[in-house]
Amino acid sequence: MPFRKWVVIGFAISCGAALFAGMALTLYSIGSAVLEASREAERRVKESRIEAAENKREAEREAEEKQREAAVRPDTAKRELANLAEDLEKYRRIVSRYPTEQGGLNALCHCPDTTTTEHDLQTMAMCRQHPSEMIIFWSPPALCSRRFGDPWGNAYVYRSLPKDKYELLSRGADGVPGGEGDAADITAASKEGSP
Repeated sequence: MPFRKWVVIGFAISCGAALFAGMALTLYSIGSAVLEASREAERRVKESRIEAAENKREAEREAEEKQREAAVRPDTAKRELANLAEDLEKYRRIVSRYPTEQGGLNALCHCPDTTTTEHDLQTMAMCRQHPSEMIIFWSPPALCSRRFGDPWGNAYVYRSLPKDKYELLSRGADGVPGGEGDAADITAASKEGSP
């Protein structure tokens, strides 16, 4: 009997050890899975923080770019208006008048094709007589007319005034008369005493 008793005790001990080892292995597996899940969660949190920081930096860069653009647009409009004013003065020197309000800035792009007035007849004659001087103005209308939009995407406004003068302006960012800041109108008028 003692032998059986020892066999049973040995069997019980080995079963207990196996059971203990199985439980320990199960607990280790659960702990490993929990640890891996925790690491994965930390990695995702870290990635989302990095992505949020990158998005914030990108938004700040875009805002800075928009501010720079907004600051430059009025200066660009003034420069473009000055260039158009020079072209209008050259046009006047060659044709002896500014474009009519109907012809507008497009008169800088092509020779008149009809002779409804004496001025149009003179302009057509000048275009035929001096093509090299007129090349400044009469280029393909699709290319030339691109110059007539302000930095905000609105057309420059050209008005023919009495006494052979004109008004040339941009309506600013809002595209309507008046305004303040970058929505303010920017004007270039004909020079006093132009020949």
